[in-house]
Amino acid sequence: QLDLMLLYAMYKLKLCGVKVIYLGNDILMSNLQTVMQLKMPDYLFTHLPKISKINVNELSSIIEQVSHPSKLIIAYNPERAGTKQSLRNVSYLNYKEALGFLCR
Repeated sequence: QLDLMLLYAMYKLKLCGVKVIYLGNDILMSNLQTVMQLKMPDYLFTHLPKISKINVNELSSIIEQVSHPSKLIIAYNPERAGTKQSLRNVSYLNYKEALGFLCR
């Protein structure tokens, strides 16, 4: 289900004219760090489903290590609202809000 959500987000963002690099739903953190250093994206977008192995602290740390200040946008499942961590470079939005924010 996560892969389908990310593919749909990529489709919608491309329709809005946003440059998108699709990395799939399972990427090594070391590979993510390399891509971020090479491409220097403004935003990193992911979807946080009801059950997830995504380590938000680790993602936040990788973003801060890259010289270009990227922001992590997490589209979260409302059922996980209580698990949101307060991190400086992370924004939690519902799926529709996240796509609207990135398409502006």
